Amino acid sequence: MRGSREKSCYVEFEGTQVCIDPFLPGLRVLGLKYSAQILILLGKDIGIRNFNEISRDIPEAGRVLLASRLRDLEKQGLIERRAEGGHIQYSLTEKGRLVREALIRLIMVL
Repeated sequence: MRGSREKSCYVEFEGTQVCIDPFLPGLRVLGLKYSAQILILLGKDIGIRNFNEISRDIPEAGRVLLASRLRDLEKQGLIERRAEGGHIQYSLTEKGRLVREALIRLIMVL
């Protein structure tokens, strides 16, 4: 059974084998509620926001869930968390910018 699961998760793309296993941490976090919204939001305008600004821009996300999602995205290297002037600021990493761009392209196709 395990062998067939491994076979089914790999696809050939531009000469490289890519695993599309939904249990991989990077794919898992993108499927979580508000992850895509946060990535898209952090790429807008100045691209740096504090927790309260993110919370205000995504009001339907509870503060506890939002904090958890920000930790998840940071752990995957998609966002950066910095302390500046007594506030915690969040911004996209280069990896996060690439994922954001791919997400927007995917959304446009859907």
